[in-house]
Amino acid sequence: MFNDEIIQISGGLNDYIGKLDQLPHPCGEDWYRIKEPCMVFAKEVEDVVAGTKQRSMRTVVGRMVGPPGDEYFRNYVDIRIPDCSPMEIKTLKKGGSLHKLYQKELEREAPKHIIVPNMELVRN
Repeated sequence: MFNDEIIQISGGLNDYIGKLDQLPHPCGEDWYRIKEPCMVFAKEVEDVVAGTKQRSMRTVVGRMVGPPGDEYFRNYVDIRIPDCSPMEIKTLKKGGSLHKLYQKELEREAPKHIIVPNMELVRN
């Protein structure tokens, strides 16, 4: 099921894109692991077209990853989907716009530092 496919899971608090791990989850039933995860969200943007401001919504795909070469971060996210939860799992079409956004985000270099506002450098 969903072997070597890029999937989108939506319907919960967050939408995720990634590869569904095919092994049984260590936490048991109703738990799923998404490898190489990205979050999907909508962002309102303002463009100027023909001299007038227009607002529109854009789909943004953001990679969830720690600094490169850091063994403390793993490249997956665990989610729980109870039986009573209405979730939608879609397979992304190769070459489709969302699939291209996902691949582009995976190829982007991860940040080298994590900076928390009002604090000093946490990792380097």
